[in-house]
Amino acid sequence: SNDDVTVLNVVTPDIIVNPGATTTYTVTVYNQGCFATAETTVSVNPIPATSAGPDQQICEGESAQLLATGLSGSGTYEWSTGETSDLIIVSPLITTLYIVTATNEFDCAASDQVVVSVGPVPFADAGPNQFIVSGGNAGLTASGGNSYVWSTGANTPQITVSPTVTTTYSVTVTIGWCSTVDEVI
Repeated sequence: SNDDVTVLNVVTPDIIVNPGATTTYTVTVYNQGCFATAETTVSVNPIPATSAGPDQQICEGESAQLLATGLSGSGTYEWSTGETSDLIIVSPLITTLYIVTATNEFDCAASDQVVVSVGPVPFADAGPNQFIVSGGNAGLTASGGNSYVWSTGANTPQITVSPTVTTTYSVTVTIGWCSTVDEVI
């Protein structure tokens, strides 16, 4: 949009403007019956639509890829780690907040943040191997997590099985979003 600003009897030659879009301003100065007119344009440059991507969940010992976006032309990214690439790989030991700042070719900057949550890796234990006589039952007990899924489809820590041949059973043990597997014969 164009806004014309006319200033009469100016005491100071300075004004402060804050346009929402590129705007041309006109000033007319009167002095002893004479006047002069001048124009100046204030360019409003875009702020980058910076995104650090969605929050992520990893397990202890894993890495996460963080991808910054938002620059439509040239410019730079700077992460709170000090790295200056759009794509970084992080391996935090604990849940960590990462901030990226994108600065475009107009020197306009915007930041975004992403949280990488680190979950504990459960110590899956399916219990000791069992030896039974043919036709007998074996009680299997898993530990180390909050939820359990056996290869039989059962989802409780304890199961009873009656194999007719030597059989290996596996259990997936989970805490939060992290899982590990153990086996028992």
